[in-house]
Amino acid sequence: MGTLSAGARDVAVVGFGQTMETVGEGWAEALGQGRHALQGRRMADIVAPAQRGDLDRRLADVLGGRRPTDQLEVHLRHIAGHQVRRMLRLTALQDDHGEVLCAVVTLQPSAIGRGVSDTTVLEAWDAGRAVLLAQPIVDLDTRRSVRHELLLRLLTPEGDVLVPRDVMPVLVRHGRALDLDRWVVDAALSILLRSGERPPGVIEVNLSPAAITAPETFAEHLEHAVSRAAIAPAQLVLGMDLGDVAQQPVGAAVVARRAQTIGCRVALDHAEATPRTLALLHRVPYDILRLDGALVDASGYDPGKLLLLRALLRAVERDGTEPVASEVRDDIAVALLQRNGVTRGQGFFLGAPRDAAVLLHPS
Repeated sequence: MGTLSAGARDVAVVGFGQTMETVGEGWAEALGQGRHALQGRRMADIVAPAQRGDLDRRLADVLGGRRPTDQLEVHLRHIAGHQVRRMLRLTALQDDHGEVLCAVVTLQPSAIGRGVSDTTVLEAWDAGRAVLLAQPIVDLDTRRSVRHELLLRLLTPEGDVLVPRDVMPVLVRHGRALDLDRWVVDAALSILLRSGERPPGVIEVNLSPAAITAPETFAEHLEHAVSRAAIAPAQLVLGMDLGDVAQQPVGAAVVARRAQTIGCRVALDHAEATPRTLALLHRVPYDILRLDGALVDASGYDPGKLLLLRALLRAVERDGTEPVASEVRDDIAVALLQRNGVTRGQGFFLGAPRDAAVLLHPS
């Protein structure tokens, strides 16, 4: 069926065997699996067992031309045994003669979706229903992980998975985001301490805007936590989004300097080749620059974007820091990055997130 356009990220193309032939990135995110791992899977296998028969029947009706469209709510089987609730819209794709070619299944928010309430988020956080996933950052030559990034999810009582874009604004509004930053740092240090000489070796955590809005308070917690943990501080990498850094550059610089002083490393995320990004690189000390995934992707077909990417990489080279490509989608992107001196990457194509518990019990 070919490849999907960027605008079809929430679309899966399903053939007459009810297997997914082409899968958008939105499906990979919802399920916590790489797109390539989903291709060839039966659609019914990725939903809760009790819903498989209903989905099979509805797909058969759409593919058989008996029903041009349909919609149902399902629980998708997320990694680590959790579930994420979504609406599926099933549509028959027909040729000029009205013959069905395939089914197009589109992910939509469920009833909880983007309308998640502050109360739902706060209750999940207060009840301790936080889950940490770990996604590898890999060496592009060997495809082996060099460290892991921790990703936060919250679980509702119904089993829905809330992602940071649902969670973070609520915690910020209610003054709870700094609690999250402290908790994530402590969790990362605990994993590193308990794993001993085994992998993961190095863990990267993402800080919320609250950490750089109250830099002294966060830095004190970081210093005390690292001093109590019997690990090398360089095993902990603190990530800050450049969008947040642009709002609080002074606070970000305080956090970065104090983290580096005790031996931790600092990563700046979502770097684009813009004057704002380049200016911030001179104001905030950092060790790792995470290249924006959209810039990396566009560089494969837009010569102008490739020139911008190379300009950004020259700035990183001057600073002697490590560039990491985010959202690497395929081998073409890997080859482009390697030709331009980037040796580290991350994305579902290179390694899907897993329950962070696997870092304590690697297979």
